[in-house]
Amino acid sequence: MNERDPLADYVDDLSSADVLTLLNEMKGARNTEIRQTILIHNETPMVQKVMRLAYDPKITFGVKPPKIEPNEAGRHFNESTFELFDRLASRELTGNAAKLAVLNEMQALDTSSAEVFGRILKKDLRCGLTEMTVWEAMPHLYSLFRCQLAHPFEEKRFVVGRRYIVEPKLDGVRVLALVRLKGQSDMSVTFCSREGNEFPAYDFMKDDLAMLVAQFLMDAEANSVFKGGVVIDGEMISGGFNKTVSDARKGTDQAVDSKFCVFDILPLDAFEGADFKNPVCDMTLERRQIFVARLADLARQPSQKAPVLKMPCSKVGSVDEVHRLFEQYLAKGLEGAMLKDIDAPYCKKRVYEWMKLKAENSDEFRVVGAYFGEEGKDFWDTLGGLIVQGKNGVFTDCGGGFKTVPQAGHMTRSEFNDALIRDFAKLGYRYDAEHNRRIQVSLETIEEEMKEREFEVLGRIVECEYHELTPDGAMRHPRFKRFRDNVKHGVQE
Repeated sequence: MNERDPLADYVDDLSSADVLTLLNEMKGARNTEIRQTILIHNETPMVQKVMRLAYDPKITFGVKPPKIEPNEAGRHFNESTFELFDRLASRELTGNAAKLAVLNEMQALDTSSAEVFGRILKKDLRCGLTEMTVWEAMPHLYSLFRCQLAHPFEEKRFVVGRRYIVEPKLDGVRVLALVRLKGQSDMSVTFCSREGNEFPAYDFMKDDLAMLVAQFLMDAEANSVFKGGVVIDGEMISGGFNKTVSDARKGTDQAVDSKFCVFDILPLDAFEGADFKNPVCDMTLERRQIFVARLADLARQPSQKAPVLKMPCSKVGSVDEVHRLFEQYLAKGLEGAMLKDIDAPYCKKRVYEWMKLKAENSDEFRVVGAYFGEEGKDFWDTLGGLIVQGKNGVFTDCGGGFKTVPQAGHMTRSEFNDALIRDFAKLGYRYDAEHNRRIQVSLETIEEEMKEREFEVLGRIVECEYHELTPDGAMRHPRFKRFRDNVKHGVQE
């Protein structure tokens, strides 16, 4: 049998209804490369708009698609459709006004176009592609911002004979400062998260950091390496983690007590020009650390005001030394440790040349409720997480650790959600994405009901992992691990 050419049909401009056919064609393709080829072959204005709205990570809509009756006599996308997307993305339309506008638009569209509209709102076209693979095929549609990230530490990946350093892992927020040269003595500074979102809370140090970098670039070697600008990579700290995160989200308020603890530095032009597969440049971490030290030394001069510090580090030659430093950092109340290969280049992806060691606590909790995911984001129409109660009586939302695809011995998010719908129904509650997106029941009520009926999730004992407890006793970074039905609230049977 001759295989059908997947590129045979889509050569002209497409309607929004045609886009659904294209999406189904890509979904049925054998692999990502074929899907990307189909997409490139059909890069019409309509396809470009749909792909950008659905996969640009900086575009969100804050509203979910309603259920509607099919309308085969409806129209395709037109100018007003894309104007509506723009108004939703800019939050000109929110709340009930946004829901009504979306309902009216979807009811006016034909069935296929309405399906595409709904998938755009969900930020998932269900065609077998992701924001990364779409960007690889159409890099001009939107920009993706990435930085180097670490894998969890694995002893088997520690290679004796390689040169490593260990740094403390601070309770801070990852920040990259992009210092762009605009002229002989003029430069701009932008503080970004690891996803590329700007942090205006640190604008107070822009001028001081620009002055520091200007002095740094007076050195002939630094000027030759960083002549196009500088990317300064590090952790912003201002007290404990909760305060640092709060400061980072202050918006226009300034986190004036913050300090920038720097662990890497890169040429801006190389960083912006690099892809997500190859090194940013051929500089090793060892050489980059030399420049970081110079920058931090300059920051200590009386004439400089930028709160820039160098991340301390120690050379290690064995796994035992790694663990010894890790335990020392934990004893000082730090988050953990980072192991880095000093002969490695910098790549804008997660690499094993950086590995992280973090403290993990675990305990047993009782399930007393659940909630759907945030509207307009992943899991908006399924389990967002469980509400669990600890032995201290404090409630925590636990949204991590759940499986999205079937795996032996584990319930998926959707299976959890279905079970909770049945559990809440036994208590007389209607738990669904349309009406009650979050329900919490007292443990006393659940235990009383458990005398008469069985629940699939509610009231059960679960083990959750977490980094630490917040000052009010809630878990920080909680993750569901497993059911612990052989434990009676902390006591192993």
